Amino acid sequence: MKVVVMTEALAHAAGIVSRAVASRTTLPVLTNILLEAREAELVLKATNLDVGVALAIPARVEEAGAGTVPARVFVDFITALNGETVEMEWNASTATLSVRCGSFRSRIKGIPAAEFPAWPARDEKETVITFGAASVLAAALNQVSIAVAKEASRPVLTGVCAVIAPDGVTFAAADGFRLAVKRVPATVQPAQTEPQRIVLPVAAVKLLPTLCGDSGTVELRVNAEASRVAFLVPAAEIAARLIEGNYPQFEQIIPSASISRVVAARADLRGALKAGKPFAAKNRVDLTAKAGTGSAIISASAPEGGDSSSELSVALEGPSFQIALSDVYLAEFLGALTTPQVALEITGPTQPVVLRGVGDGDFVGVIMPMYGEPNPPAPATTPSTATPVRAPVSATPVPSPTSELQPA
Repeated sequence: MKVVVMTEALAHAAGIVSRAVASRTTLPVLTNILLEAREAELVLKATNLDVGVALAIPARVEEAGAGTVPARVFVDFITALNGETVEMEWNASTATLSVRCGSFRSRIKGIPAAEFPAWPARDEKETVITFGAASVLAAALNQVSIAVAKEASRPVLTGVCAVIAPDGVTFAAADGFRLAVKRVPATVQPAQTEPQRIVLPVAAVKLLPTLCGDSGTVELRVNAEASRVAFLVPAAEIAARLIEGNYPQFEQIIPSASISRVVAARADLRGALKAGKPFAAKNRVDLTAKAGTGSAIISASAPEGGDSSSELSVALEGPSFQIALSDVYLAEFLGALTTPQVALEITGPTQPVVLRGVGDGDFVGVIMPMYGEPNPPAPATTPSTATPVRAPVSATPVPSPTSELQPA
């Protein structure tokens, strides 16, 4: 292999691809990046066997070939270069990559390409889902992925559920205390007679937005056995092994009606949460809205730090209410939304709170309230404690708000 590429393009591609290398493995080649020169492009690949990413960049290929190099060493060296182009040559007999860029020279010991895992082949019986706008899909996945469970005690909750229907895909993630759901229009071939549920690894979901441009289409391909998927975008591909298991029936946690509904400016809510953050003991804030006042109060209290309250203008439909929420979960949802106004739908002090962007009918956020004595809406000295209520999701019937997430 002998190739010349633009330094900036190589550094960008290597940085993205390196996110798929294995962090802990007994196979050294899984910590490497595969460099494959062919025709007028250089393809970089990495995989941890669960998720893999391939990215092609334009290149002047003087000699086709392939080799693998340690991801950490390669990325660190390439990002330190300041020349316009990089010349690379692979010596197959010594498994060494020679790199030249301006006054920089390096020889990186690698592993032959033959030891790199075979890339998943295309399947003629794949289900092909085509999304018309890459930026829309990327934004949706960013919105949903914030609710993925961090703990691996229930592996199925560490992924993003995708419900494939004839006219689109509904993505959902839940961690026991919150739920995020976003529907994205798409075309599906062959057409689905019944919705198909698959669970995508979150690593693949978070990689896709880094590859999506502002326009263009994205294909999601599901193999016939529903064990693997591939995201295809121009010049790039993400291959992933699906997470096994039945994802909970998340649809049943979303209340079908509310008692009170409050609409506020998203920026005002974010500002009130930021101001109350230093005083939010156990990440708790109280939202109090009184009918006829046109305002709501965000209050927080810390045993040793003091307390605070912020008043903001709102439109309230329904009776007055007070509810305790996690400021972290609420702030993350507000940060993921893009609409100027948001609506919070309240069904009771211990029932799920629904968060929607006003004008965005495809996104739904659900947050479970917190237990404990309410924070005072005005400065006071009484501290409060709070315990999150774990979100109920089950088949049928829906259990009480304190129940664990149950598999369907």
